[in-house]
Amino acid sequence: MKNTLFAFLLVLPVHAYAFDYLKFAVEDTLKCAHPTVKEGKAEIAVSPSKQGDKETARVKIFYKGMLKANSMLVEYAIMTTSSGNLIQAKVLEDTSSIPAKKCNYFSGWQELKE
Repeated sequence: MKNTLFAFLLVLPVHAYAFDYLKFAVEDTLKCAHPTVKEGKAEIAVSPSKQGDKETARVKIFYKGMLKANSMLVEYAIMTTSSGNLIQAKVLEDTSSIPAKKCNYFSGWQELKE
């Protein structure tokens, strides 16, 4: 693939999270919210924490817009159910002057295909 998307951790020690938040943030969230963006990178803003069947994490996504460099802060929640995992996302901040498109997982729980 000509345009490869990159994700990396900055300050955190290496952890093996069950879910790859960074990859999902760049390859799914960014592509859905801002489809014209060619590449981005992400870092964990708040480490994943689990409470019961629900795990949450915050990820900061950095990307170049048409006029300037932008970033999004997204909070993810993953719920484990008997039929599989569900995910939802909430954009907490987005510095782009173009509003993010509404993605399915911004409006409610969606099946997580891993």
